[in-house]
Amino acid sequence: MKNLENILTNRFEWNYIEPSEIQGSYISRELKNIHHYTENKYSQIDIINNTFIYNIKYNEVSKIYFSERLSHYNPVKDMNNNLILFVIIWESEEDRYLTGNSSKLVLDLLIELGITENDIKTKNNNYFNYKSAKEILNNYDKFI
Repeated sequence: MKNLENILTNRFEWNYIEPSEIQGSYISRELKNIHHYTENKYSQIDIINNTFIYNIKYNEVSKIYFSERLSHYNPVKDMNNNLILFVIIWESEEDRYLTGNSSKLVLDLLIELGITENDIKTKNNNYFNYKSAKEILNNYDKFI
């Protein structure tokens, strides 16, 4: 399984972003979703401390992910009122939760992150997320 930061560095210009730099309740909702996704195995503090938000800068490579029609981009603004594209990841030894405000970007990253032999053997959430992402991307043109 690859590291998200390495994947992002190889494909995009990016920087970390703090939850307080994003307008609205998007981040607090996602933190609650992580808590629910992990079936309350981790405290909110553990989740907050192990959640990273990556801001993808707009350029030729990333511009497709800023497209509402082509990428199912959900416009979100930073505190300076600029539209931003971001990815949120939380990981533990057994689980990975990846989301963002571009569906296509999340699907592409899930595929690139891959899965382990253990994921396949145990058919865990990582396995099913990967499998679903593959199926959706194989038929993506039908969805847009």
